[in-house]
Amino acid sequence: MFAVADDGGAICKDCCESERESIGTTTGRDGWCVTALATNWEDDSLFCSHCSNRIESAYAEDKVPTYVVNLLRFDQPAEKVETGLTLSKAKAMCNDPETSSETCTDPGMFAKWGPGPWFMAFTEE
Repeated sequence: MFAVADDGGAICKDCCESERESIGTTTGRDGWCVTALATNWEDDSLFCSHCSNRIESAYAEDKVPTYVVNLLRFDQPAEKVETGLTLSKAKAMCNDPETSSETCTDPGMFAKWGPGPWFMAFTEE
């Protein structure tokens, strides 16, 4: 089960529990106004609008793809940075300008990964 918010977003049962005060005291238009409860029968790509976790389906296939983000450098093997990510989290991580030596401004990233060139990319696990 999941909640449907007035903005069309899906809210997983864990977020409904942890944000019950926000849901109970909403004044509307803040993403917490629950308009219905629903069962996810077959959508294997339904994600919570709040935490981005997958909302389990009753009948969809059991295996939902997860993704790994790798650091890629010239002439070196890929180095795993993070595993078990949803597609949206992997995309968000790799779209961050700090995950490429060409656009990074964080000295800590250069200290960790070296001067470059390097970038992060994701693949399905």
